[in-house]
Order: sequence, then C-alpha cells, then structure tokens
Amino acid sequence: TEHVFDQRAAFKFIHDSCAVGGRMLHSVPYGMLRHGFYNYTDRTFARLADANGYKMEPLPDFDESKTILSVLLTRTNDRAFMTPTYYT
Repeated sequence: TEHVFDQRAAFKFIHDSCAVGGRMLHSVPYGMLRHGFYNYTDRTFARLADANGYKMEPLPDFDESKTILSVLLTRTNDRAFMTPTYYT
C-alpha cells in the first residue's frame, strides 16, 4: 500500500474485502524513507487495529536487514471501516 496515494481508499478496500474472522497480512518496507509515498511503523497498524477492532499479531522478523514490517490483522466485527485518529 505504500505505492497507493489514497491510503484511506486502499485500507478501506482491504477491510471491505475481508470477512469477519478473516485475516489481512501486511508486509511493508520499514525505515526506507525514499520508498513509495508513505512509510509505516508498528504504530500505524496498531492505530488501524484500534480504530477498527482488529486483533493484531506482529509476525516474526524474517528479514535480517530489519527493513520489512509484517503484521497480521484479524477482522473481528462487521463495522464499517474507520480511519484511525492520529495524535501528535
């Protein structure tokens, strides 16, 4: 999703395509500041999970260079997609 300019639309599409109980695997570049439109951290997915009631499972880091962030989100309800609230 780091190559998609409209992040809300991308995550909403993923959410809407996932059934309750379904899982969403996100594996994105981590710390690569010149890659794609956006950079993600574990907080990005924690906020996404919190806003939408997902169960979040960080995955083991299989990337020795520590440049890939992988997280597994499980959809736990049939609520409409919510954009996370970001705090400073």
